[in-house]
Amino acid sequence: MVKKYKFNRWIFILLSIIYGFFAYTTINLLTERFVDKQIQQAKESIQHELALVRYSIEAYIYRDAYLADSFATVVALNPQFAMKNWKQVSEPFVSKATLVRNIGLAPDDVISYVYPLKGNEKAVGLDFRTVPAQYKTVQMARETKQVVIAGPLELVQGGRGLIARYPIFTDLPYNNNYWGGLSV
Repeated sequence: MVKKYKFNRWIFILLSIIYGFFAYTTINLLTERFVDKQIQQAKESIQHELALVRYSIEAYIYRDAYLADSFATVVALNPQFAMKNWKQVSEPFVSKATLVRNIGLAPDDVISYVYPLKGNEKAVGLDFRTVPAQYKTVQMARETKQVVIAGPLELVQGGRGLIARYPIFTDLPYNNNYWGGLSV
């Protein structure tokens, strides 16, 4: 009987060890799955929020790009009118745009008009031909006859920014007579 008792005791110990190992493994697997599921849900939630932010920023960029393109077309239709009435023409554009800090009009690739002028005085008179890094994007816009995004780069008036360069041609729709550019 003592022998049978020792045998049962070892079986009980062995089964307890097997049960403990099985319970530990099961709990570990369930915990890992739960944590993985929580992590996946958190990732999906963050990706969803980032997508909303991204779409919002893209919407602002597209809206402002459309406004700037329309503004460049207005200038192309009558550059003299735009220059004579610069504040009245540019103020509504800047007030409607969301991400636009300022705009500059550059007949013959020399910035002659800036709105708003306050804080951007240093940009007036800038000849893009004297700033090779910026002139390259002005030329690219002229050659491709499309908007070109430059930057981020150091702005003459201070700070850093992205600049959208719109070439202006006065012979719409042929676009052969280059007049200058609009920097937004």
